[in-house]
Amino acid sequence: MKIATISPYTRFAEQLKSIAAKFPEIEVDFFQADFKVDGYVEKAIDYVSEIEREGYDAIIARGIAYRAISPKMNTPVIYAGETLYDTIKALHKVEKGKNGRRRVYHFALEGSLTPDVDFIKILNDIFDIELMIVTYASFEECKEILNHTVENGSVVVGGQYVVMLCKEYGIEHVRSESSYNTLYEAFVEAIKIAKIRRHEVLEKNKIKSILDFAHEGIAYINIDMKIEMVNPMAKKILGLSEYSEQEGQELEFGQLRNLCLTAVETGKVYTEEILTACNNAKLMCNILPVIIRGEVKGLTVTFRETAEVIQMEKKIRKELAKKAPGAKYYVEDIIGTSTHIQACKKLVKQFGKFDSNVLIYGHTGTGKELFAQSIHNESNRENELFFAINCAALPEQLLESELFGYTEGAFTGAKKGGKQGLFELAHGGTLYLDEITEMSMSSQSKLLRVLQEGEIRRIGDDKVQPVDVRIIASSQKNLYAQIRDNLFREDLFYRLNVMSLTIPPLNSRSEDIPHLIRYFLALYNEKFQADRRIQFDPDAIEFLMNYKWSGNVRQLQNFIERVYVYDLADNVGVQQVKELLREFDMLAYVEDKNFVNRGISERANEGNLRNATSEIVKEALDMFNGNQTKAASWLGVSRTYIWRKLKELENEK
Repeated sequence: MKIATISPYTRFAEQLKSIAAKFPEIEVDFFQADFKVDGYVEKAIDYVSEIEREGYDAIIARGIAYRAISPKMNTPVIYAGETLYDTIKALHKVEKGKNGRRRVYHFALEGSLTPDVDFIKILNDIFDIELMIVTYASFEECKEILNHTVENGSVVVGGQYVVMLCKEYGIEHVRSESSYNTLYEAFVEAIKIAKIRRHEVLEKNKIKSILDFAHEGIAYINIDMKIEMVNPMAKKILGLSEYSEQEGQELEFGQLRNLCLTAVETGKVYTEEILTACNNAKLMCNILPVIIRGEVKGLTVTFRETAEVIQMEKKIRKELAKKAPGAKYYVEDIIGTSTHIQACKKLVKQFGKFDSNVLIYGHTGTGKELFAQSIHNESNRENELFFAINCAALPEQLLESELFGYTEGAFTGAKKGGKQGLFELAHGGTLYLDEITEMSMSSQSKLLRVLQEGEIRRIGDDKVQPVDVRIIASSQKNLYAQIRDNLFREDLFYRLNVMSLTIPPLNSRSEDIPHLIRYFLALYNEKFQADRRIQFDPDAIEFLMNYKWSGNVRQLQNFIERVYVYDLADNVGVQQVKELLREFDMLAYVEDKNFVNRGISERANEGNLRNATSEIVKEALDMFNGNQTKAASWLGVSRTYIWRKLKELENEK
């Protein structure tokens, strides 16, 4: 902390130095010299101007110097002038008159000394004088009084400036000095004020830093529509290059001015108001009335350009979406050279040229999301977000909260502050709805409204928000049958089915299986950090190409992973393939409850019904290594039925 002192006389400086020694943590600078009458004030002003530039926290001064510099300083100036105690000490130095009471003129700055009449009478009696209190407001007035009012034989009591004038005019005088106690109290007061000022400056600089570096415009507008405070961003947005904080500036922005006038009259808070600025830029404004004792005293206004808000919104969405898988697959990642798959790739590229919704059909495991991501990455939304959600994986209420978001307190367990839904997060991008047919009719209605209106309403909210999202939906069910059975809305179907893509099952493109096998082998080499050169015998490849892949590409990928896990030899034969596929076959029996009937029906077309039934029984027994109980259980028949069929087969021999 730094304190400067202006010493009008040597003793003043000496006493202050003695006091300053008691406060070693305080840096004190002393300004003291013998000045002529005409240059004293000017030199003092020059000195304090330099002090202000050097960053002193307080200045101690007295007399005419204090009166001269106080109005010109932003740094606080502490008055160390005389007290009544100091006046009494000065009067005690006045020599008694030889011919009665002497007249004593005590010169004091206006407002610095105001003893009452009774006290002056007491002083007169004590010191046997006739005391006259003379006040002056300026240097010229002080000179005028000394020249024309002071009588011969009188004594003048005053500060250093008065003493210098008396010396020049030949008037008897006594200097009134500030006592040690007076200076000590002034020094302590300077420290207190300096600490308070430092704290205020620190707080002011904190606020100024916050305002200056804020990305939004901030202004304070009084009830007369004058801008009292404005940060740099607000100046830039409102075009206030010539703004003067001291003078203020009239708020001329028409739409904002009208809203501010209404806010002053009503005390109403305005949030997220969209206004058109003078340069036709769109602004998003918030107006908060400052109300004291029920009366509006001013307005705090914040605003941002909507273009910047949109960019920030996109950035936030991307940050929030970092945990989302995103669209990492391209059309080049779709493996296969078959006619069917080439046709699908062509459609993916064609669909990417347009922004319409897409409906993808395909059995489980055919790679519907792979195609959805490829369509997104072929479109002009490639650099925007891609979100995927399985509609079958969530109950109705949870699905809707994930899609549309919710407000705080919308339902039990809702997060504080609410939550953005996938439609908001995917704004500008793509939302993939897998298993769309599993949506309830209520959720379908809400989705239809979003597609029609291009806006969503969070659960528990009364406001709507515009969204721009491309929808890609998928299903493994026949939507026409779903519509017929009143399980799917027909109007939603037509909204989604602008462009459609049917992904062929793996069995219908068996020529792609060798390509897929090579791809998955390379994939698991990398995943398991292995360098195995696994190869399948030609017979094994042929078997795999003719195998019925009920789980499609996903099942094939699972099978290749099993090859690694079971650590088979690098040369895989057909028998090893059959062993690894055995559990898949069992699963096919479990999932297809009509397997027996279907199998009998298929074989009956090739021969008689009896032979077909016997063949099915044989296959079941082979699968369970001759275990009749397990075979009967899988076929849904009794163990006796199996035993009887076996007997029939033996008799036929």
